[in-house]
Amino acid sequence: MTTIWRSTAILSVGLLTLSACQPPADQTTDDPGQEDLDPSGAQDQGNRPGEIAGEDSEDQEGAQPDGSASDVPDFAEIEEEIWEESASQDSVHITGEVSPALLGWADAELDGPLEDEAGAADPEDQETQEETGDPGEQASEPVRLTISGNSEGEGSVYRVGEVLDFLIFDDDVYQSVDSVVAEYEHQAPEEVEAPSAAEIREAFEAEGSWANFGPTGRGHVETPSEFIENLRSGFLQSAELDALAEADLQGSVDTREGENVWVYTTEEQDAAVEIAVAAEEGEPLLQQLVLEVDGERFEVTFTDWNETSEPEEPAEEEVIAPDEVEALLQSLM
Repeated sequence: MTTIWRSTAILSVGLLTLSACQPPADQTTDDPGQEDLDPSGAQDQGNRPGEIAGEDSEDQEGAQPDGSASDVPDFAEIEEEIWEESASQDSVHITGEVSPALLGWADAELDGPLEDEAGAADPEDQETQEETGDPGEQASEPVRLTISGNSEGEGSVYRVGEVLDFLIFDDDVYQSVDSVVAEYEHQAPEEVEAPSAAEIREAFEAEGSWANFGPTGRGHVETPSEFIENLRSGFLQSAELDALAEADLQGSVDTREGENVWVYTTEEQDAAVEIAVAAEEGEPLLQQLVLEVDGERFEVTFTDWNETSEPEEPAEEEVIAPDEVEALLQSLM
């Protein structure tokens, strides 16, 4: 496994920048970020599959799972069931942390410090950069993910880092004005003459606190169900596999948060993968998926299956309608 799954939604060009400065989606270029990853360092990190899972945590101490390894079905036997059942539930709360390098981001672009209105970075961040040299050499914080609520997007949250903040209600895709401004600051191309972030904020806040991008926005976010489906297809594509079972995942039984789980792991020279699912015949729902490559980490956790609360839809008077959003963009650009 030499390349890493990357979510089309997470890596998509931001809505505001796309509308204002970028070519149509069908003209976007491939991201070469993963081409340069050195696969030789995974073993040097000492990250065995058990360590990735955090088996030494307090939650695990003294826990004795019911059953034995012989009770764990082969991954091939339940692979289809894992993905289909997980994607078809009513709701789920998904949280995660992703190393920026695995997403092709050199400097945690969607999770780093924002520039001020004049375009200058925070002085403390500039001082850190001077001490460490090239920004690419600085230790990057993981990018945080939250995809939560109704699985089909009839009331769900989509957040990435400190920048992307969306609510999905069927074909209404709301982005907070704070998120619009923050995303613009991070992604507006420098070579394009464009308004300042302060001008963007002033124009949007005069109309409301949530920008509704409507059906156009659906291509740039993921519902929980879409996230799970893209997670599966992305891993298969990046690993050049027809099924994850081909990766020779080894099964064991464990207890986590008081629940029995089946844990499947595999480790190669350049990568280690772990998938934990509920130890339930007929409903082996995803609990955790962890991937490490060359010291970089991708981890997502699935909780509150069918018990996740839906977000509250923005009040009508707070919403900027799709046609008004388009008019705003045209007037600003």
